[in-house]
Amino acid sequence: IELDEQLFSAYNNRGVLYSREANYALAVSDFTLLMLLAPDYAPAYHNRALVHAAEGNYDLAIADLQQAIALDPNDGFSFAERGAVHSRKQDYDRAIADFDQAIKLNPAFHEAHYALGLCLKDREQLTEARAAFEQAVKSSPAFIAAREELSEIHRLQDRSRDEIHELEVLAALVTQVGETCNFT
Repeated sequence: IELDEQLFSAYNNRGVLYSREANYALAVSDFTLLMLLAPDYAPAYHNRALVHAAEGNYDLAIADLQQAIALDPNDGFSFAERGAVHSRKQDYDRAIADFDQAIKLNPAFHEAHYALGLCLKDREQLTEARAAFEQAVKSSPAFIAAREELSEIHRLQDRSRDEIHELEVLAALVTQVGETCNFT
């Protein structure tokens, strides 16, 4: 049986739209139907996992992400999302391992560096957290949330010069964003 590409895309796209609208039951239904049509299509498992995570069904999310990773072991996004779910469960060892794998697959993955930093900060491993946040801003210099966390780490480590530097960069970024958006 040949897969109808329009039907395939329709289930995926509609599932994404339902999930954006927080209509999770219909989103799960569409992603599940897509899996029946294309059981080897890793993004369907990844997308359904995002819905499960949004609903707080972390074990279901992890199971779907396991399957997405089994189908596409080079997808750093599935590792990062599974790390985020483990982090929400406060299973920091597994979260850190997943973020490390996501970063190994894509060293410039600034969101994975950031999430790794948050886990390390929660574990009070401030030196390691600082290094992760520094990598996040190295990969994405305008990543405001990472710069805020980096500033906080500098404050916690009594590194006032570094904290001042990050606050100055943040102020410049916020001003630049304000000019770009024309808030006046």
